Amino acid sequence: MALAVWRSLPGFSNQCTLNTYIYRVIHNVAVDHIRRHSRATEYELADEIVDDNISPEGDLIHA
Repeated sequence: MALAVWRSLPGFSNQCTLNTYIYRVIHNVAVDHIRRHSRATEYELADEIVDDNISPEGDLIHA
């Protein structure tokens, strides 16, 4: 997060306070991290579901 703040400082244009700007940068880094982790988990779960749904009934439930 500190690296993200450091990299984003040249983009700071005094439209808000520096504290607010830093808070938003940190918030966005955390949200991006959670999204990446969630996508990986969704893909793993989707692979498991595909393996379990060999029957037509399982395919219908999955759909």
